[in-house]
Amino acid sequence: MGVEVILNESVISSDQSPCDSNAGSGSRKSSLSDINVGRNGMWQVSPQELVTASGRRIACDLAIWATGSRPATDYLSTLPVSSTTTPLVDPETGRINVRPSLQLTDANYPNIFAIGDANSLPLSEKYATNAVDQAKHAVAGIRILIDECYDFRAKMSPAMAADSALRACIDPYLATTKRQQAVVVSLGKHQELSTSLLVRFSSWIHGSKRGRRYLIDRAQRMLNY
Repeated sequence: MGVEVILNESVISSDQSPCDSNAGSGSRKSSLSDINVGRNGMWQVSPQELVTASGRRIACDLAIWATGSRPATDYLSTLPVSSTTTPLVDPETGRINVRPSLQLTDANYPNIFAIGDANSLPLSEKYATNAVDQAKHAVAGIRILIDECYDFRAKMSPAMAADSALRACIDPYLATTKRQQAVVVSLGKHQELSTSLLVRFSSWIHGSKRGRRYLIDRAQRMLNY
């Protein structure tokens, strides 16, 4: 289909200045913010040139900067920690350290769960489908805390509540790191490329549905919307 994939390269600059000098070294903003939309609803883009770390120059009409993301977890730094050896947030990745049950590792906050991109599970757990499973597991854990840990007829001190939550039996989230992960990429409205068991194959059967709806209908059913 004429698609060229360039590996082991990183874009360092553009004549459209996608780098944000006020945000620190290496920070970037999406060039989508500078796109004008015409009266016909189509994007109005203009040619630009990207420069890679090796000096390669790539001419393009539109560049979407989609790397270097970091979870917005800095607000957790305001919370006191029970141990200096295990911080609430990993300083290198910005991800929240969690137990196998998806509860925060810090004993002060057993009532807080972290799911999805923000937690410290491996990258293989960042697929959207896995995030949904994590949400279901966290909900089950919260129900256990409500049903077994809290006696609403007698007011519990924060320390007693935290101790009860720590002793509650919450099943560990079964990570899918040992299962084969398949990636599906839509190629227009009628075709898709899938990887499964290290085999790539094209599909014209499901490509139309994924390419036109991007599985939005599945999310709508899940949310009863």
